[in-house]
Parts: sequence; structure tokens; C-alpha cells
Amino acid sequence: MKTTPFRSFSVACLLLCLPAWALPFYVPESIRPFLTSENFFEPDPYSATGRALLETRVLSGGKRLRPLLCYLGGGLVGISPEDINSLACAAEWTHTASLVHDDIIDDSVSRRGLPTVWKMTSITQAILLGDWMLAEMIDRTLETDPSGNLTRKILEVIKGMAEGEFLQNELISRGTYTEDEYGQVALLKTGKLFAWSLAAGPQLAGAEDKVLTSLNEIGTLLGTAFQIRDDTLDGDERGEINFVLMKAAEHLHQSPLNGDLDRGINHGLKLAEQRIDLEIATLQQKLTHLEKALLPSEGNTPFRKQCLRSLLELSDRIAQP
Repeated sequence: MKTTPFRSFSVACLLLCLPAWALPFYVPESIRPFLTSENFFEPDPYSATGRALLETRVLSGGKRLRPLLCYLGGGLVGISPEDINSLACAAEWTHTASLVHDDIIDDSVSRRGLPTVWKMTSITQAILLGDWMLAEMIDRTLETDPSGNLTRKILEVIKGMAEGEFLQNELISRGTYTEDEYGQVALLKTGKLFAWSLAAGPQLAGAEDKVLTSLNEIGTLLGTAFQIRDDTLDGDERGEINFVLMKAAEHLHQSPLNGDLDRGINHGLKLAEQRIDLEIATLQQKLTHLEKALLPSEGNTPFRKQCLRSLLELSDRIAQP
């Protein structure tokens, strides 16, 4: 295989590869038990085959960052992990269903070193399993929030994820894309679900609008930085939108989807690090303002301090090249 100057290993790579129980940053002890695979097996799927796929393949690994954000966001307003668990599961099922469907769209035959669901079973089974997880997500979200407000918002997120996939396919067909277009795809496919996850608990608790706005902004910034970090580690994916390849192509006056871009990769990596640093600096500034906004109304509890620390350390890990 042809080598490129992409990062072969880093702290961020560790973050992207490790299971949730071994995440290399602080996670409150009261949250850790909820990040195990068993927590996501409670619902009984439509068939034994579906349950086996969930247990052994679909929900058996991963970083659980979206449910973690749910627990942390809830902790900022005094909601225990138990009371927000259904919403955290909904976030994970939404993300996982999108991966199952994306693997079909992208014709991917492996994920995390194992065969993808459609490759292991069939395209039909994979589509059905993804659809089932989305339906279960709606059911559990409504169970926690009978008003339907959070359900409507996560349905908007799912709609945006589909729009992001449409846009990415259009840009790939066109053969070029701008930084603004890249940002829109990252927002739709990653940022909006991060934002929903972080703000779900506070919205459930009736937090002030300014707090919800701040949490949505923080989640979006975190999702964008996470996506760009992923791009710095993903040098062989030349058929997808990638921040590093985009900047390398601009430097060499070529298409990011065609040609030999290796000579521009270091330039692309440098600009990616600058963009990540900007996103994280803005995010951490907003976290500081958020802490001050929360303290008068909720009290400076130990659990809130732990959740804020976890969010800060997560953002620091993403920022580390």
C-alpha cells in the first residue's frame, strides 16, 4: 500500500479507536457503567437474527461519544444518568443506524476490522436493522419526553443526516468542493447529532434558551472538530469528502478526488490542525461562559464539575495531533 504523511498514531487516534470504557480522558464514575455494550441491548428486536446482530456486531464496540454527551449534558443540569438513559440510547441507535445504512451506500465491506452488516448478512437485513433502530429510537424518545419536542428535533437531525449524504454525493460527482461546503456536510452528518445529544437533557429539564443555544453551539463545534480530526487519520479514503485532501488539492490546484495529492498532504494537515484549534478554542470559551450561566440557578454540584471536566478533557484530546 502506498504510504502518505497522514498521522499513523496519536492521542486522537487512540480516542477514535478505543472502546468507551477505555476512553483516554476523564469520565465520571457514575456514567461509566452506562457506556458498556449491555446498556444498549435492552429492547428486543423483531427477530433472533436482529438481536444477534446487535449484540455481536452492531452495538458491540465504538466510543459511545453521543450517549456520553447526553449523560454529560444532563449532568450539567442535575439529571442523573439513569433518568436520561433512554435519550442516550436513542442517540447511539441513531448514529449506529446511519453507519449501517452508510456502509451500504458506500459499498463498504468492513468496519472496525470486521465485516459490515450487509456484507455479513444481506443488504435487505442491514436496511431492516437500521430501520428498526430508528423506529426504536423514536419510541424511546417519546417515552422519555411525551411532549414530542425532543423527538421532533432528532427527526430533524436524521433528515439533516440524509441531506448531508445527498450533498456529499453531489460534491463527489462534481469533483471539487469548498471549505464552506465541507463544513455544511460535517454539520449535517456529525455536528447536529452531537448538538442534540448534549442539549437533550437540559431541554428535558426546561433549561433557559440561552443555555440550550450555548449547548447546541458547543455540540456543533465539537462535532466539526471531531470530523476534521477523523480526516487527519483517514488518508486512504480518497472517495469521500476530506478536509485534509481538500486543502492539499487547493495547494496543488487539483481536484481533491483525483490526482496525486501526497505532495500537498503536509500542507493540508497543517491547515486541519489550525481549524481544529480554532473550533476547540471557541468551544472551550463557550464552556467557560456556560459554567457561569449555570451556577446561579443550579448550584455548583460535584457531578456538574465532573461533567464540565469531562467535556474539557474530551475537547483537549481532539485537539491533540
